[in-house]
Amino acid sequence: MFLNQPLLILEDPEHSTEGEARWRALGQTNGARRLQIAFTVRRNRLRVISGRLMSRKERKAYEAAKG
Repeated sequence: MFLNQPLLILEDPEHSTEGEARWRALGQTNGARRLQIAFTVRRNRLRVISGRLMSRKERKAYEAAKG
């Protein structure tokens, strides 16, 4: 998913803490599944916290970004 375009990376201030920023990625797999992935970066590595299918609201935002 992280290699496919478009890929939206959004900050997640609601779940971030002072010591750790959290992010959300909206993207599509090679099999055309639209996913939302929550992640953080630790020691220069991506740490996935959760993954799920996009909600209706997230799909609309993703489609708007695709143009």
